[in-house]
Amino acid sequence: MNPFFFGASNKQLFGIYHPPRSRDLRDTSVVLCYPFGQEYMRSFKMFNRLADLLAKAGFHVLRFDYYGTGDSSGSSEEWRLTQSCEDVSMAVEELKSLSGNTRVSLVGLRLGAVIASSIESLNIEELVLWDPVVSGRDYIASQKSMHQQMLADPDRFSVPRQGEGENELLGFSFSEEMCSEIEALDLKKDFLAKAKRVFIVGSDAKDEYQALYDCLQSADVEYRVIDDAGNWDALSELESALLLSTLLQDIVMMLSEGAK
Repeated sequence: MNPFFFGASNKQLFGIYHPPRSRDLRDTSVVLCYPFGQEYMRSFKMFNRLADLLAKAGFHVLRFDYYGTGDSSGSSEEWRLTQSCEDVSMAVEELKSLSGNTRVSLVGLRLGAVIASSIESLNIEELVLWDPVVSGRDYIASQKSMHQQMLADPDRFSVPRQGEGENELLGFSFSEEMCSEIEALDLKKDFLAKAKRVFIVGSDAKDEYQALYDCLQSADVEYRVIDDAGNWDALSELESALLLSTLLQDIVMMLSEGAK
């Protein structure tokens, strides 16, 4: 894998390029779209593993940090959904240049799925929406609930902490502007992506995933529930890194179906 910076000089993005590690090269490349905050931390190793599996299957792969996140420039207070959409578009063009492929697929996890679905200007081959955040309002409510549980957890703090971290959720900055932007999201209404095929992949069955599938019937869409451990709303899982081997292998298979 090759780490590097790309993008505008005043908004440098940090990416890691995984060149294909198979003689059978695919004609489609893959950009991976991270989630945000604590979910980014929990899924980091899993994204590395997914990139490695895809590279072994013959794909060119790029995973990267949005502006204001990870090792990219900018502060977390500067993160915005619109900027992240621009970052994904830039990552797609960067990967096209690196790989020589014109066909690109996207895999987005949680908020990353929302970002991947919100870009109307790209023509995507396969779009994998992995445990997508369907309702931004429900997502922020869940993050706030877990944050309050964390502050009151005696296993973390000897004295319960009240009123702390007003612009913070689970150890990450969430400004009022950021929360308002996320709360306004409704993926059932805001889906803009142009993709030849869409996969909704749930690590467990949820009514919201079925509702999203029902709304996207005009597209070539498939909904799969892959029974693998992955609970995003449980405080007990907060510090646990996810390594969902079955689900990762199935995502590789999905993308391989549409690539030569």
